[in-house]
Amino acid sequence: MKNRVQLKACGAVSREDLGALGDGGATLAGLWWGIPGSMRSLTDSQVEELAGLCAGIDGLQPCLVTFSPDAARLADLMNRTGIRWVQLHAFQTPKMVAELRTLLPADAVIVKVFHLQGGACLEKPYFGAYRRAGTDVAIFDAMTEDGRIGSTGQEVPAEALFDTARSLGLPFLVAGGVTASNAAAHAALRALPTYRGVDVDSATRGPDGSFSALNIESIGAAWLGAASGVGSAAAL
Repeated sequence: MKNRVQLKACGAVSREDLGALGDGGATLAGLWWGIPGSMRSLTDSQVEELAGLCAGIDGLQPCLVTFSPDAARLADLMNRTGIRWVQLHAFQTPKMVAELRTLLPADAVIVKVFHLQGGACLEKPYFGAYRRAGTDVAIFDAMTEDGRIGSTGQEVPAEALFDTARSLGLPFLVAGGVTASNAAAHAALRALPTYRGVDVDSATRGPDGSFSALNIESIGAAWLGAASGVGSAAAL
């Protein structure tokens, strides 16, 4: 599962959102939970409802996205809802990742976000510790100069992103200012054998802020391409 090409759209909160993701060819629906101050952060019951709805949409799986460092609570929610992807989007430690790994089924996928600020990855000195702890997949995302993380729409410089991804040694997705128009600037990155797709929020939405199936499809075509088999079991 972690070797499939992934097109992840983040911040789904409704049946209509999931329908647009499915129509656009997304493979992962990001469900926010434990993200203080966000209007898109869901309750346990909302996560359970949306995870259940994903089961009825061909090719779409739920992914729990969280700032929470509480491994026990995360594992409990995932095990109750059947969610098999979790994205640790804040600064959860390798120790927390290792604890979570012991509490989840073998087929669960732990995704750790690594943050790049000013071209430097803040967690790079700890890549080895995160690998040993049981991280399956990485996401590289931008951190703004004032410290904001997650859905900032800020792009990571291509050269810095390439160098960081090449040094990690794990499958990875790209986030941070991903649009249909900037895929060409990351051609070398997309050619890496560990490249596994993109994680997008801002560019997947239309002028009214709702998900646009057309935008999602355009991003998938640009960043993954028809040959990469969005939604299939094709491995890069």
